[in-house]
Amino acid sequence: MKLLPQETVLTELEFNSLLDTYLSKLGSQYRTRVLEAAAISFYHQQSQIPVVEFLVCDDAPQFKLITDNLALCWVHEARHYKKIKSICWFFVNKH
Repeated sequence: MKLLPQETVLTELEFNSLLDTYLSKLGSQYRTRVLEAAAISFYHQQSQIPVVEFLVCDDAPQFKLITDNLALCWVHEARHYKKIKSICWFFVNKH
């Protein structure tokens, strides 16, 4: 880790080259997680673009560190209601 650039902004090509050199055996899923973590880290440390206060998205885990205030869009929110088991006779008889 000491040999890697510190406090340095890297292009995508430079970052991928470092991953190829030092983490060549990393599987594609882990590589994706490393790239996502690097992107989120850069996003939070940069000062040219303000960090969003609120984000409406699905509940994928990669969005959880972008901002403290997440909201599910209504399409993605609705899928959680399908998991609810109704005990009211009216709704049980409807389905």
